[in-house]
Amino acid sequence: NVSGGVMTHSGYSAYIGEEFSQDSIFEFDFMIPLTSTGEWAAFTIKSQNPGTMCISGGTEYYIGFNTDDVEVQKFVNGERTVFFGQVDGYTPTYGVLPNNFFTPNEFHSIRVGAINVTGGVRIFMYVDGNLVFDITDFSDIITNDGYFSVYGMTKSVSLRAFTDIQNTPDRTALDAAIAEANSVKASDYTTESY
Repeated sequence: NVSGGVMTHSGYSAYIGEEFSQDSIFEFDFMIPLTSTGEWAAFTIKSQNPGTMCISGGTEYYIGFNTDDVEVQKFVNGERTVFFGQVDGYTPTYGVLPNNFFTPNEFHSIRVGAINVTGGVRIFMYVDGNLVFDITDFSDIITNDGYFSVYGMTKSVSLRAFTDIQNTPDRTALDAAIAEANSVKASDYTTESY
């Protein structure tokens, strides 16, 4: 469904008009109305079989969002590797990544890629100009060109052209800690505490 330059989608859909280059970086605005536990949405990059969902034998890099965290996973012929996230039966390589990046029912600017590097694939994502993750996959990597897919599974998701929204995180606590550290004088500490 497209209205006013915004595409709204429910369920699973893959763009099959063309394969994207193995080094493509995607930029788009994304809105997800996640409001309760159990709701999720996702998109995939480097999808090798766009007609096949990841858990049904697909091969792709998966970036998912729920109310609690951001999930980064890889599927190779349906076999799952969890880089970030809480998935029953799996230990994430890098732990849990809290979803502090998405406000429900607001558009956020996404810049995401899975680009080939020496010996691996670098996977990264920025939301509203803020780095969310930047990791490199070195095992059973997906190096080929691929398709872009969207999973609006429990709620409709909306995409529109990239507008480069910039949201700077609240730095109040950080700035206070820096100010406190800068106010410490040599006479405030001993050799042992230094």
